[in-house]
Amino acid sequence: MNFEIIKKSDEQMRTSTKISLIAYGIYLLLTIIQLLELRFVDFETFRPFFKIIYHVQGIALFAFIIFMVISIFQKIKKEVSVHTTTETINLATRGKRFVGSTVDGLLFILLFLPIYLILDLGLSVTIISLGLFIFLFLNAYLLYKQGQTLGKKIVGTRIVDMNGNIPNFGNLIFFRYLSLFVPLFGIVFFIGLLFIFGEQRRCLHDYLAGTQVINISSSSK
Repeated sequence: MNFEIIKKSDEQMRTSTKISLIAYGIYLLLTIIQLLELRFVDFETFRPFFKIIYHVQGIALFAFIIFMVISIFQKIKKEVSVHTTTETINLATRGKRFVGSTVDGLLFILLFLPIYLILDLGLSVTIISLGLFIFLFLNAYLLYKQGQTLGKKIVGTRIVDMNGNIPNFGNLIFFRYLSLFVPLFGIVFFIGLLFIFGEQRRCLHDYLAGTQVINISSSSK
């Protein structure tokens, strides 16, 4: 294995990620400025300025998407090149993973829907925060201690890193689950589920987080 190539890949991935985050930060900052100006400034008077902001926003958003996609593919390329065999690992079947995810989804909906209806949130950023809070409420302890969600606990599977250990909790939440609650990346998340039909049975979020899902014995559930 050529560790110089891996090191170079890591540096390229970090650079792409930094650029994408800077671009997204610029986009958010301009969005906030635009909202404040729409509230306190006459639009017709400052129309040329608003047009400039609008175009810069578009460029920043485009740069964010492009460099984030580059970063994702660099991450996947590294994961595939470093971990190419699955012979000694008891990978969870696609069926088990589907059932576990379905159980998680149903439990989430059962708790999320009543709260959403009671609070009458409508369509807002608050929904994302509520969804993430409920997910963590249901699964944070198990993920931290055992690398499992409730669904995975029930079907007997576990998330591990490529060495078979419980993954870093922050890495697990950020790369595997946080994107699910962000509209733009939520779409990418669901498309990435198709990656499970590959030889390693890893979804896109597995490649991003450097994880895999394995079967566990009934005695260690």
